[in-house]
Amino acid sequence: MSNNYLSNFILPESINTSLTESAEDLLLNELIQLLAFSNNVTDSTILRRDIGEYENKHHAQLTDHITFPHSRSSGVSGLCAAVGIVKHRDIYVMIAWPEDTAQNLKRISMLVRFFQNIKTKERLNSADNDRDVYNWIQLHLNKL
Repeated sequence: MSNNYLSNFILPESINTSLTESAEDLLLNELIQLLAFSNNVTDSTILRRDIGEYENKHHAQLTDHITFPHSRSSGVSGLCAAVGIVKHRDIYVMIAWPEDTAQNLKRISMLVRFFQNIKTKERLNSADNDRDVYNWIQLHLNKL
């Protein structure tokens, strides 16, 4: 698998370093809006339903201050990801994909491991703007 291919799932427009601290439903909606920039979101209503159903069953917070709302969804045509940061403290990485193929599951696993890394979390939380986050992600995903 090409690492460049992995880094293509996160676009500059799919990053927001100044998400508003709000209820989880509002944060999820903001992240879905960011995902829409990937052009892989075919139906945001279906995607929102699928993410919500998964979140109700398994809250996706894996480590302190980082949350991975994610789901397989017929509301997307390809793997896509969005990153949102609240108050330089809480990182949200939304990941959606259309089918559970071995290739998609491997990519998702690599993205989760990358964002769980303490160095990644520290760098993202200290970033000045969306472009800094994007550039750092691109540089380091390509080193996996």
